Amino acid sequence: MEKRGQVAIEYITILGFVLVTTLVMTYLFTQHTGTLNDAVIEHQVERIAEKIVDTAEAMYFLGEPSRTNIKLYFPLGILNASANGQEIVFLVETSHGHDEVVKYSQVNITGTIPTSPGIHYLQVEAQGNRVVLS
Repeated sequence: MEKRGQVAIEYITILGFVLVTTLVMTYLFTQHTGTLNDAVIEHQVERIAEKIVDTAEAMYFLGEPSRTNIKLYFPLGILNASANGQEIVFLVETSHGHDEVVKYSQVNITGTIPTSPGIHYLQVEAQGNRVVLS
């Protein structure tokens, strides 16, 4: 009888150890995945901002009436985007709150930038002393 009790206790101990280890590994995996997703989204948004600024500067220096369309993929998590003066600002939702991605330009940029996820075509047009996004 005593042997069965010892086996049961050992079995429960091993099962408990495996359960705790599994829970800890699941928690660590979830945290790491969230951080990795945040980094990917922020990098995508930085690339979007760089492409907008580079294209706006090219259109400005080519002069009026230069115009082009750029194809951009917007990830999920962009809360707000604005083009005011010489900066492009994106507000991005992360697993730890909100983060801003800002890119500066040599030229004045105005207009609207979409925030919904998916592929968008953005028209970039030189108009006088500024570049207009639409």
